[in-house]
Amino acid sequence: MGTQPTLLLYLDAAVCGDTGGVESVAVSESGGTRLMIRDGRWVVASDHGVVDSEASLVPLLPLLEHKPLDAIRRVQSLGGPAFPWQALVVFALSGESAYWQEQAVRWLDALDAGPEGQLADAARHAIEHGRASQRHRQQLQRWLSGKPIRRV
Repeated sequence: MGTQPTLLLYLDAAVCGDTGGVESVAVSESGGTRLMIRDGRWVVASDHGVVDSEASLVPLLPLLEHKPLDAIRRVQSLGGPAFPWQALVVFALSGESAYWQEQAVRWLDALDAGPEGQLADAARHAIEHGRASQRHRQQLQRWLSGKPIRRV
């Protein structure tokens, strides 16, 4: 099993040429993803350009590879608008990738949300139609029943 990627956070206004109005930057070593706040909105920069997180959550998926509470705390330390963690987890659970579904399962206990609404719908989708392992489907069932995924 590989090591957990490191989430580096720093303030920098000159990371990418096309990032006017950048206020803060978070860098994920796991893929060179640069997470920024531009004009009060989260954007993701890579070698392929800059994408508004409201336009596509795909570039944010590598953030799910980090320890949930650590990543949430570090991104919050940048300030700025609320980060779309729940939307990202819903997106990953609703997709067809077993890898991203399984990464999203690890985040459910860390989100400040119960098993209802879009999050619950996405969890049910992953159980019924997803490609996640049996273990992860059982964890989703546990979460939907109101129990924490990780036993304390």
